[in-house]
Amino acid sequence: MTVVQGGTSSISFSVTPLFTTYTGSFLQIYTSKYLSASATFNASTSCLVNAVAQPCTIVTNTQYTVITIASSTSYNLFPISTTIPITINQLSFLSASSHSKYLYHFYFQLTVSLASLAATNLYLISPMVVQQRNTITNFQPYFSNNIYNTGSNYLNVIRLVSSDPTQW
Repeated sequence: MTVVQGGTSSISFSVTPLFTTYTGSFLQIYTSKYLSASATFNASTSCLVNAVAQPCTIVTNTQYTVITIASSTSYNLFPISTTIPITINQLSFLSASSHSKYLYHFYFQLTVSLASLAATNLYLISPMVVQQRNTITNFQPYFSNNIYNTGSNYLNVIRLVSSDPTQW
């Protein structure tokens, strides 16, 4: 994940289906409503699958954002046992994570075909923040499963907390 202060950001990951997928399979990524398409997002070129631009959609509603990358009716973007690198560019993060808001979990859903009642496989990723030394001032990692935290605790979640909102 590359987050740029005051600019467009991107997420990168790989998908390796360990089950058979078919023509028309599609990947959906559900995440926070605070991650959305930037003004420069282009549905035809902003999503790269195996380094090739593929059509995708980003829809944000009052509860969440969903990113969809679909194979066409004549081919399969996600073949079995093949690692497929994916990059989604021109994204916008509303804010840095805080103690109570802006949690950026990613729920992946790979549907194996366009058939009605097609099987789906689900996966959850909670990105870990690795702060680079001396690059951004006023930021600190926050471990939310600290037993001394009097607020809400979320296991295995690390958030980046800023005391200076001008950093975002």
